[in-house]
Amino acid sequence: MGEEKKIEIENAEQLAEYIGKLIVLQRCGYTPEKKWSYSEGRLIPYSRDAPVHVFFDVHTNKIKVIIESEEDVSEFDIEVEFTIDEGKFKKEPNLVYYMHIDSKYISYKQAWAIAYRNLKKLRKIYGEDKYIIIPYAFSGRRRNYAYTFVFPKSLLLNYANRIYNEISRLLQEEQKEEVTEEISVEISVEEALAGWTESVERVPTAVGGETVEEIIEKAEERKEEVEREIEQKIRDLNLSWAKIITFTNPSEYLGSSRKRKGHVEEISFSTNIDPERIRRLRARFYEILRRVAFRTDMGWILFRKVERENLKRVSDLVGELNNLMRTKRTVYILDVFIPKNYIKEKIEENIYRKRARIEELEQKLREIDAETEKKVVRRLKSDLKELREEVKRLEEELKYY
Repeated sequence: MGEEKKIEIENAEQLAEYIGKLIVLQRCGYTPEKKWSYSEGRLIPYSRDAPVHVFFDVHTNKIKVIIESEEDVSEFDIEVEFTIDEGKFKKEPNLVYYMHIDSKYISYKQAWAIAYRNLKKLRKIYGEDKYIIIPYAFSGRRRNYAYTFVFPKSLLLNYANRIYNEISRLLQEEQKEEVTEEISVEISVEEALAGWTESVERVPTAVGGETVEEIIEKAEERKEEVEREIEQKIRDLNLSWAKIITFTNPSEYLGSSRKRKGHVEEISFSTNIDPERIRRLRARFYEILRRVAFRTDMGWILFRKVERENLKRVSDLVGELNNLMRTKRTVYILDVFIPKNYIKEKIEENIYRKRARIEELEQKLREIDAETEKKVVRRLKSDLKELREEVKRLEEELKYY
């Protein structure tokens, strides 16, 4: 497993096998965080410039998977149950069967030989079409251990496909409209002021013996007239008042050091930074943000109706990130006027994308066995509930446009 920096993962089956190896490592000890990036349809060794990153943390009794893009992050756990009862394993396809030998009378090399001997035996029994079989050996304090694990392929593929689905979702959210070639056009001062000249000429002056009171009165009248002109212009251009929420989240990579060995970049985080905690907080930040705003190409637009508690929580989470990272990032809410058609189009895009995701999850629910994959079912139902609530909020917002 120390070789992942030199390989690329090109499909779900390869990723499933890789996940199986991580689970084996987790079962037999622990290993540092594994870092990958998604680029051109493949998972490659970590590259900071890639649009999406995938982190596997196998330090705990679960494997924590964090998938993040520049603007969003999702997180879930991978957990399996093990059994040494072969009969039980055959009846419950969500279990992982394993054989093991531990003895102070075998060497580390012999332990690996035993693990591979059992691998050949189990391949004859189960085959490789529906199972992924992984051998592993390690040395303890006083004895050596030989393990051979049998994973139902469908179990690991379920996790692998979920990772790819989350990558696809983040890529869709990151995708921008194609930028058209900018054309620079010079205009004269007269053209720039067209439409304003007449108004400027009517502004009263102090010439002609007018008193200060008269000048102030005329200025107030002109102010009201300008306000009416602006309101009419807004109506003519079909603009809508909106609030945009802007922010910059502190990155866990602040203060980190990087060393490049060939094409591989190794990152050492600052000693006072816990990257896992930063990512958890950022995931929570975007979860709350989706309750108060919807994303567009120009930023996050606030819903007309939001709960103050959620809005405050968005700011509080950035505050927590600031405290951890010792930075001073701020959440700003700006008043702007935006074309109504643009807002309507972006709300409809969000609804379409989330409905497509709902259909995808509903299809998964229909395909899996609810009795044998209870944890997966609970997670899918939770994700579906959140997505349906998001669609409901977007549909309510659409009524304003």
